[in-house]
Amino acid sequence: MRFRIGTSCIVALGLVVSAPACTPTAPQYTGPGCLLYLYPLPGLAGNPLPVRGDTSDITATWHETAASAKVIYGTWRLFSEPTFVGFAGDYKAPIDLVQFRPPFKVGSLKCIHVEPPPPPSY
Repeated sequence: MRFRIGTSCIVALGLVVSAPACTPTAPQYTGPGCLLYLYPLPGLAGNPLPVRGDTSDITATWHETAASAKVIYGTWRLFSEPTFVGFAGDYKAPIDLVQFRPPFKVGSLKCIHVEPPPPPSY
C-alpha cells in the first residue's frame, strides 16, 4: 500500500512539473482589417514598422525616416503632421509605395476603410 501511495505522489508531482505554464499570451493579429508596414528606406527596405490602426502621432524616429510603405489590408490616409494634419494621400490595399512622391514625412496615419474578413469556407 505504501508503494502505491508513494508512486502516485511522484507521478502527480511529475505531471505538475511537466504541465505548461498558465501564462496569458497576447492575441495574434489574424487580419483582415487594417495593416500597413512603414519602411525606413525607399524600395520597402529596412526593418518595417507594422501599423494596425489609427495612429495620431508616429514616433519621432519614424516621422523623420519613413520613406516607403506596403499597404496589406484596408484603405489608409497618410498625413505629414501629427494629429491627422497635412493630407498626404489615400492608399487602398494592396499597394506598394516604394518611395513617397513627392517626399514627405509621415506624422500620422488613419485607416479610413476596414477590409472585411473573407467569407467562411465550408
